[in-house]
Amino acid sequence: MNRIYMTKLITALKRFNHYGYDQEDYDISRYKMLCQAYDKCVLFTNVFHIIMGVFSVLSCFRLIRIEMLPEYLGFFTILSMIRVYYHFCHDTSARHYAGVCRLSISLLLFFGLIESLSDLRVVATAMLALFIVTATVFADSMLTYIVLCFVNVGLLIASSRMFKSEFLAMGDTINAITFGVVAVAIHYIVQRERLEYHVTSAQLQKLREEQLESELSVIKASNDAKSLFLSKMSHEIRTPINAILGMNEMIIREYDDEQLNEYTANIQSSGETLLTIVNDILDFSKIEAKKMEIIPVRYELSTLINDIVTMIKVRAQKKDIEIIVNVSPEIPNYLYGDDIRIKQCILNILTNAVKYTDRGSVTLEVNGKKTSEDEVYIRFRSIDTGIGMKKEDLQKLYSPFERIEENRNRTIEGTGLGMNIVKNLLALMDATLEVSSVYGKGTTAEFEIRQVIVKDIPIGDFTETYKENLRNKDVKHTSFISPQGRILVIDDNSLNLTVITGLLKETRLQVDTASSGLEGIKKVCETEYDCVFVDHLMPHMDGIETLQKMRESEDNRNKSIPYIALTANAINGAREEYLSAGFDDYLSKPINIDLLEKMLIRYLPADKVILPGDEGFTESLSTPKKLQGFKSEDSGSEQPQLVGNLNSLKGIELKAALDNTGSTELLRTVITEYRDHIPENAERIETFFKEQNWNDFTISVHALKSTSRVIGALELSEMCQKLETAGKEQDTDTINSLTAPMLELYRSYVENLSFPEELEGQNTGETESIEKTKDLSDVLTRTRSFLEDYDYDSAESVLKELDDSELTEDIKEKLQNIKEALSNLDAEIGIEIIDSIL
Repeated sequence: MNRIYMTKLITALKRFNHYGYDQEDYDISRYKMLCQAYDKCVLFTNVFHIIMGVFSVLSCFRLIRIEMLPEYLGFFTILSMIRVYYHFCHDTSARHYAGVCRLSISLLLFFGLIESLSDLRVVATAMLALFIVTATVFADSMLTYIVLCFVNVGLLIASSRMFKSEFLAMGDTINAITFGVVAVAIHYIVQRERLEYHVTSAQLQKLREEQLESELSVIKASNDAKSLFLSKMSHEIRTPINAILGMNEMIIREYDDEQLNEYTANIQSSGETLLTIVNDILDFSKIEAKKMEIIPVRYELSTLINDIVTMIKVRAQKKDIEIIVNVSPEIPNYLYGDDIRIKQCILNILTNAVKYTDRGSVTLEVNGKKTSEDEVYIRFRSIDTGIGMKKEDLQKLYSPFERIEENRNRTIEGTGLGMNIVKNLLALMDATLEVSSVYGKGTTAEFEIRQVIVKDIPIGDFTETYKENLRNKDVKHTSFISPQGRILVIDDNSLNLTVITGLLKETRLQVDTASSGLEGIKKVCETEYDCVFVDHLMPHMDGIETLQKMRESEDNRNKSIPYIALTANAINGAREEYLSAGFDDYLSKPINIDLLEKMLIRYLPADKVILPGDEGFTESLSTPKKLQGFKSEDSGSEQPQLVGNLNSLKGIELKAALDNTGSTELLRTVITEYRDHIPENAERIETFFKEQNWNDFTISVHALKSTSRVIGALELSEMCQKLETAGKEQDTDTINSLTAPMLELYRSYVENLSFPEELEGQNTGETESIEKTKDLSDVLTRTRSFLEDYDYDSAESVLKELDDSELTEDIKEKLQNIKEALSNLDAEIGIEIIDSIL
């Protein structure tokens, strides 16, 4: 049987060689196959030895008479049992010990050194074998395997000696040696495969860990890139929204035209919708990055509900859906909590209700349960008669970017983020959204939130409060005036400066502006201000660095006043960043006039703020006027000559210019300033180009890109955009090919942006100075407007336009009196003199 199984071992070895040891892709099945072959070899040998042992035992007890079975075989049974133990328990030491003992005793018997297994030298030999095994096990050397492989050689040689058969001795010796050689090979191969298996396993484990670390780093980099993108997107998208809503607010405040009001209302609605979408994406990003903040403040519950109902009714009216509001009159009105986030949650829930309701009503219920004198649980519940949801779709309600029954509701707009944001916001406020729905009948969504009571004054009859608010809705008034107040606004975007200046026009507040951090630092060292607004993202020196240098400057005359950050970057803990950087507060863009005025009332000195009802408070003296260049249905007048001239200019789009400035009056001011700076700006860009100073070149064309877009020079703005990109990438081929045409077009605007009266004066060659410069009536009218706003610097600047004019002595004397009134800061006297001339 040894020969039979030896053939199987050789076959296994050949199969291994067929696979090839150096195969690049490690095949674990090879290792398992060889281990199984070796284990079967060991098992067979053990069984064979046990059988021999059994015969030996039976012979000892005279149960069978086989004279040639030695007493040796009984002891061999014990050794075989140890081998069986190893086979089942994989005890390497037991296997080695058994093998060495077998060889040692076989050799002692063969050489006749012992006659009986009861000899004490057997015990000594076993002890010596144990020592050798211990040494070789710890050394883990090939000696152990060689010893074990030739165990059978010693066994069979000893057996041949005892059987006294030369033929058997020769045959079994050859068999034993052959078997031993094969066993050595198998031992060695199996051990080598076992080693490679463990090494490969370790390598695979290490590779998996490295791959996991790599994947984690990729995921982190991806999240960082996404956060950076959203941060940039926040600024880039919210900034133009700021311009749109800000200019629209200016038009609403300054002009009174029925058709225009309809257009401005649509602009306001569309702009706020766009802003809502952007805010949803940014909120989702902040929640995902765990940067969302809950900022509790004192607020009035009636105001919060009023704002919600006003906003949701606009959407409901478009679908002819009734909005029903039931508010418990006993709820405390003055609370402490994050009213903005609560409002956001309720609006998202009600917006969903309106979206998925085609007919019927949407009901908002507000109830309260006081748990102590200073704590109340407010429950908000939305009930609609819409399409409802199936039970299996309820969980999808919170999945981002997923909408229920997409095919059925494909016409419904939205990002699919609203309810996910609600769920996470409520979790931050220790509340839970509960939703129940009946398919085809409607949905109920509600949550209960704990709020601190500031004043235990009931909200009362909300219906009457809401009606009163509606009656006062269209009454436009200025919330304060501050003729003696003065602020500084620092922003590299001139359009933002125009917007904030225009929004504050009715407050009579003196607004100084700076287009860079360096200019802002210079101004705070020269002039005393009551408050400074600083834009965050500016070239050369950003808002935080500008503030730090202002604080450190010994010449700063405004170290103790409030500094407020202006930012369109509403992501990733903006509040903490600005407050930790030293700002007193921050105002998010797009700028909301109400929030801006509230902030100014808070931070301006109290003695410089005049509120409605205070002595000296008067509304604006200006009256609403028609927008120049805007053609109403009842107006057949053509656009003024200024509009016609602009519309005919190369590369100028009038509609875009008016959209950016809001009126031809403001557009004229912006274009004049733009035109006057063309020579020096063009020369500076050309110098940077010749010196190959690509950093300053890129910054300059970036600024020109923005200002050109404001005046509607879109072709020039697009060329500057390409040059800006090329400058960042140092693409000299594009820079070399585009710079000359861009400068040529830019310089052409010196002539193209001249106004009609200027061109007419140049072409006709008329000598009268008044016709060459400005019309006297126009100059005095604009001067009077600045005096009404107590803007003495601007009034003086406009009045200087008449210095070289040929005027009568009487007019010159009155102009001198106006200048003296300006020097004495006496606006009333100056206005009286202007009125006498006009």
